Amino acid sequence: MMGKAAIVGVAQTKYERRKKDQIFADLVFDVTREALADAGMTIDDIESVVTVSNDFFDGRTISGMAVGDACGGQDKNISTVSGDGTFGAFYGLMRVLSGFRTTLVVAHYKGSEGSVPVTTNGMFDPLFHRLLGMDAV
Repeated sequence: MMGKAAIVGVAQTKYERRKKDQIFADLVFDVTREALADAGMTIDDIESVVTVSNDFFDGRTISGMAVGDACGGQDKNISTVSGDGTFGAFYGLMRVLSGFRTTLVVAHYKGSEGSVPVTTNGMFDPLFHRLLGMDAV
């Protein structure tokens, strides 16, 4: 029989066109504090952390590692994965169902700092498809 799990706190940053005054770590730190407050918890209540991002949009490999400290990942069992927030939620669920009492999931993306069509075009084959000017949409 599968155990039970619940989302007990949530938070997200305000959607704005540009956030030039904050880097990823600033945004993740703020939203982590808000989510913990919403859950009535502290970072000491958290056993496991999952950070989720997309390397293409972040502009570096293993981009989720850039926010591990900002979301309280020190001394926690932490996973950094590439994907979107939905993938992160399922990954966090699997962690809870596998035995962690609490898991904090943090997904970050700051697409306003680049061109989404140019970035998604870069995901295609560089010799043929990229030259067509397609993007993920």
